[in-house]
This record gives sequence, structure tokens and C-alpha cells, in this order.
Amino acid sequence: SDPPEQYLCTVAGAVEVVIKLIWDEKDPPFMPHAAVLQTIVWTLVCSLDGVMWAGITWSSLGRVQTLSRLAALNVLKVQLVDLNLVEALVRLLNQWTQEQGLLVLEETLLCLLHLLTLEEGRWRMYLSGVYRPFRSIVLGDEGASPLARERAVLCSWLLFEWQVSKLEEMDAQVKTLMESIEESERSR
Repeated sequence: SDPPEQYLCTVAGAVEVVIKLIWDEKDPPFMPHAAVLQTIVWTLVCSLDGVMWAGITWSSLGRVQTLSRLAALNVLKVQLVDLNLVEALVRLLNQWTQEQGLLVLEETLLCLLHLLTLEEGRWRMYLSGVYRPFRSIVLGDEGASPLARERAVLCSWLLFEWQVSKLEEMDAQVKTLMESIEESERSR
């Protein structure tokens, strides 16, 4: 059976503290269990929905500070993307206001930058409509910091560059398909 919510929250909270205080991305002291990752992502979603879970009202800041460090580890990226972290982070960008603080915005963008290294992360960002909040941040709407704007530009550029390469691949495939269709029609 699944562990109770309070237990998961306690373990996830302890993991978050360790990650914030002594985490070393080059040599992490441990790898969080899948249930802990799921709990951290779930509590981010709870913070976005404004709902209590396990008797706690969650803040986005603590979640994204932890997740941006975890997302830097290649071994955890697929798992985090599979937990719909990209979609939650894009929701956070869409909901972000200056009252939440610049650190929330900067850490969210850092997390997205880490996840952009995965093909699936790019697809999910592209499909989530992330360009609207990126544009808003780049233009400095809502008082985005220079660091947030720089990260949004980098995310946008990397995503755009990936889209162009996908279009070039598709173009080559279409040309090959058209050539084979033309060849088969000529041989009739």
C-alpha cells in the first residue's frame, strides 16, 4: 500500500532541506526516491491550484528551488518530465506575479533550461504554449528581473532552434517521400 500523505510530505520536506543546504550537483549525496519526486512535483501543483494537501498550504518557491537543483541531474530529468513537471512550470510562469518574488520566476526558468536538454522536455514545452509567458518575461512585463529575462531569452532561443531543426528534418522527409512518389508514377 502507498505511504500516507503526511509521511510522504515529511520525507519530501527533509529531502528539500538537504537539497537546499548541502546539495552538490556534481556529486549528489543521494538520489531521491520516485515517490519523493512525485510528492515534490505534486505539492508544486497544489501550490498552483491554491489547495491544501496533507494539511499544508504549499508555496511555489520551496518547490522550484528544490526542483531546479534536481532537474540539473541527467539521471532525474526523464522522471521529472514524466511527472508533468514541464506543464506545471509553464503554469507557474503563466500565473506568476511580482508578489510571488523574482526568485520563483528565476528558479522556474532555470528548471526549464535544465529540462530543455531532453527531447521530450522540448516537445512538452512547445505543446504547452510557453512562448506567451516567455515573451511577457523578455519584454519585462510584471517586473521580471534581468536574470529572468536572460533565462527566458535562452529558453526561447533553444526551443526555437530545436523547432527549426525539426522542420528541417520534416522537410527532408517530405522531399524524399515526394521523390519516391514521383519515381513510382514515372515507372507506371
